[in-house]
Amino acid sequence: MGEVTFTDGPPYELRAVQDAEAKAVGTSVELALFVTVPERPLAAVPIMVALPLAVARKLLDQFQTVIPIASAAGRQQ
Repeated sequence: MGEVTFTDGPPYELRAVQDAEAKAVGTSVELALFVTVPERPLAAVPIMVALPLAVARKLLDQFQTVIPIASAAGRQQ
């Protein structure tokens, strides 16, 4: 598996995500964000994050709020 290196201080800026997957792992949610990196241009590299259930729920609430706003902005362009 590829290695992702963070440089400088936070906030870290990641490249645009090509794909994402989420799956339940016990009582948490495992989130995989797939990004293309210059060293591996033919295959997106996963960045895996384990989210406790409370954090996953908080993120879901935020997505439900911001997705309609982003969609509306996209229709206005």
